[in-house]
Amino acid sequence: MTKSDNDGILVWDLTLEDPSLTPRILQGQEGVVTDAIAALGGKGLITAGWNSDVRLWDLTVTGSCKPIGVFRHERGLLAVETTYDGRWLITAGSDGRVYLWSLSNRSTDASPIVL
Repeated sequence: MTKSDNDGILVWDLTLEDPSLTPRILQGQEGVVTDAIAALGGKGLITAGWNSDVRLWDLTVTGSCKPIGVFRHERGLLAVETTYDGRWLITAGSDGRVYLWSLSNRSTDASPIVL
């Protein structure tokens, strides 16, 4: 995964003979991407940005890939992680707060548990 200033997030398929030929483009994560991790049993990606957005992407969707979940922190994000069972998303912000989000509720108005 790399971040392009113009094209969004580029996801490279390393199983191909030449991965550079067909990167997957994920649109919507504005600004600096501060962290990214595999999700959904390896079929998804979670990205965190300095713009305070955390986005959940389903990489099994063909064609244009848009986020299937967006979570908003108070300030820029430093790190994201999921629990071993994939039920919870943990985010750490530049404001010193750590939030716990249910991945079953992917609504933009979802409320986190403050840890």
